Amino acid sequence: MAVNDDEIYMGYAPVYAAIGQAWVGLQAWTTLQRWLTARSWRGQTAADWGCGTGEVAVALAEAGYAVIGVDIAAAMLARAADVARSRGVAVTWHHGDIRDWTPPETAFDLVVSFYDTFNYLTDDGALADVIGRAGAALRAAWRPLWSALITTCRPTNPQATKSL
Repeated sequence: MAVNDDEIYMGYAPVYAAIGQAWVGLQAWTTLQRWLTARSWRGQTAADWGCGTGEVAVALAEAGYAVIGVDIAAAMLARAADVARSRGVAVTWHHGDIRDWTPPETAFDLVVSFYDTFNYLTDDGALADVIGRAGAALRAAWRPLWSALITTCRPTNPQATKSL
């Protein structure tokens, strides 16, 4: 018997944050927020692609952004809506696959996708297509901000990672 994604995520959504999955995205958002603040950059609108249970989307809303969170799993979005309600912020939730969703052009100041969302883009050209649409959805000329995160998170002692 085949199990669909919604069935899998119905069981996974309640424990997602409890096992630390949301922590990774929140750490990435904190790092990115420091990086943006250091450059005096401030946006008004943001999208969180593959938002899961919504912790990063909610953090963006708490930082003053108008946010759209997109996820393929309805169960994750239901938890995300609960998180937003409990924290008293408004987020627009979109149930859908980022491979199929085309946001309005120049709709956002910031598009984020933390944790493992891009690992699911395994079809030929899917990653390039999604990143291209993310770029088109941004208001200003863009560059991939995750390169800043990689630089920020690089170990201070590169010798320590040689055996990895």
